[in-house]
Amino acid sequence: MIDRQHIVDTARTWIDARYRHQGRSKERGVDCVGLIIGVGAELGLQLIAPDFYAESPSSNLVLRYADQQLEPIPGKELALGRVAILWGFDRNEAQHLAIVGEHAGRQTMIHSFSKAGKVLEHSWDAFWMKRLVRVYEYPGTTPLEVSPYG
Repeated sequence: MIDRQHIVDTARTWIDARYRHQGRSKERGVDCVGLIIGVGAELGLQLIAPDFYAESPSSNLVLRYADQQLEPIPGKELALGRVAILWGFDRNEAQHLAIVGEHAGRQTMIHSFSKAGKVLEHSWDAFWMKRLVRVYEYPGTTPLEVSPYG
């Protein structure tokens, strides 16, 4: 099983890697898809993406690849180590991905953001929450602990 904190710790090693469309490397640059694939590779997973996709890919493409390779979560419950898919900025389609982290008791998002020019981590706020489309787990992620209070 893949530990949730290990997913986040691995994603954090990518922070400050520069943004590069279709990039797959900490050294040469990475986009949001490449971050999910790169973190997955470091966790021992072999995830794939299309050979080519536009800077603003269609929702069908992003969601189809996620549905095929990640474990969908009913609803949109964010939790440590999960992968979030968000509405893009150019079109009203699911086009952006992030890994859910946590810092000082608050949920964060780790993502490669073209507008920032790099991978960064920051808190979820209303701006990002209203863009949340779907939530997934990497295959083999440890289950969430169940509260004894239901």
